[in-house]
Amino acid sequence: MEEIKWKKTVGIVGGFGPYSTLDFERMMFDYCREKLPGMRANEGYPPMITRNCNFIPFIIDGVDKRLNPELLSIMKKLQHDKADFLVIPSNTPHIFFDELASSVDIPVLNIVEEAVKAVNERSGRRVGIIATHPEVNELYRKHLSEHDIELESPNEDTQKRITPFIEGFMAGRREGAKDFFVGLMDIFRDLDTIILACTELPEILGDDMKKYRTIDTMRVLAKATVGYALT
Repeated sequence: MEEIKWKKTVGIVGGFGPYSTLDFERMMFDYCREKLPGMRANEGYPPMITRNCNFIPFIIDGVDKRLNPELLSIMKKLQHDKADFLVIPSNTPHIFFDELASSVDIPVLNIVEEAVKAVNERSGRRVGIIATHPEVNELYRKHLSEHDIELESPNEDTQKRITPFIEGFMAGRREGAKDFFVGLMDIFRDLDTIILACTELPEILGDDMKKYRTIDTMRVLAKATVGYALT
């Protein structure tokens, strides 16, 4: 086989949450095996640098959320580390994507844009979403509306219950999480697809995820990352 020449080093802004970052890297590696059959040893995996964040990406300011400046510092460190582009395998920080992208002089892939591409390729016009924060729902709604795709999101009471389950799951408190999210998935079962706009959901749902038509935003970003690193 011809030697694989990776053109770019990936910078991963990880930690939102830590286990989903590990899953993201594994998804990248799995896609490399699929895309580059016959590779020798470890040459088929892209060079990458990961910095994990142990803080939440925003600060609560009254009723509003504003970007945590520590996140900008992590991105600048990855640029200093010689990453050629950055990815953030989490949906919530993308609420502040424009501010994040403008803080560095290298490209930043956008998980929302990549997921919307995947939805559009399926030709579905009615999709559901499960995200940790309502701002993420509205971010997807804006992008999907540009393609005349209708988004259905959980009602206000249900949305308020999502965040504690996700944050508890990241901290190791898993009781009740799977039953809650399987029930939520059932509400959207008749839609064309369900966007999993929370990167912990594949781990929470496990094999139950196979029962639904989903867009796994983390897997979509992993594939886009590998593709971009090869160009």
